[in-house]
Amino acid sequence: MIEPKQWSRTPEGKIILRLIEEWEAGVTEHGDIVLSFSSSLGNDPAAPAGEMARSQFICTQDDAKEIARMLLRTLAFTDQPDPADFDAFHGRMKSTPLQTVARHWNKARGTRRMPTWNDLQADCIAPHLGFIWAYDYDRAEEVFTGRLSGSKIMMGFGRAFLGAPLHALYQPHVVEIMQSVLVRIVSEPACVRFSGNLFRIGEHVFQGERLMLPMGADGDHPDGVLGVSHWDDAVISTPDNFEVLFDRADWCKV
Repeated sequence: MIEPKQWSRTPEGKIILRLIEEWEAGVTEHGDIVLSFSSSLGNDPAAPAGEMARSQFICTQDDAKEIARMLLRTLAFTDQPDPADFDAFHGRMKSTPLQTVARHWNKARGTRRMPTWNDLQADCIAPHLGFIWAYDYDRAEEVFTGRLSGSKIMMGFGRAFLGAPLHALYQPHVVEIMQSVLVRIVSEPACVRFSGNLFRIGEHVFQGERLMLPMGADGDHPDGVLGVSHWDDAVISTPDNFEVLFDRADWCKV
């Protein structure tokens, strides 16, 4: 008799992964979430020949939300084939504010990994200041505190960033993702561009691009993050039900 779990691992103990070809989700009468995954490449010897191997799971709504957040965090850390090519990274940007800020950031750093705050020239990014925001980073405490926010950013959040910790600006589950992204930016260091869904207000989802760049006190050790967000939809006039979203991530190491 074959042990139930033998089929899921190689003789060396490595887990065998199967491609999910079909999946479904539903809700039970008790409000729990039902997830069903099917694959024709299953390694389960008990599955009838020629039939799809199907695995089904039931989880609470809270667990389903955590699974969704885990997937979002995974996507947020997805690398691209050319993670160290800043020119290619810049070339994938679509909006003028992102292109302008990225170009100035790259020029200001020169041969260093990143520029200092004093290296930035206000007149070069002034036309797009409304979309710009920034955080200071305390490496000892791993704490990010708001440094500045443009007028369009403040309209969405309902307050200025200056002196505000992350937890005062975002919902708890967003704080977790944002903290993870910011820590990666200052740890590697690296730049990241998010595209697709940027944020949600009520039922309306705004699409665009978000750029996040490391800033350094000495041009090599990050002490902050410079960001710019741009969307093409209507002007945000209320912070009610404002939620930051993380969609497709494009990373570039520096």
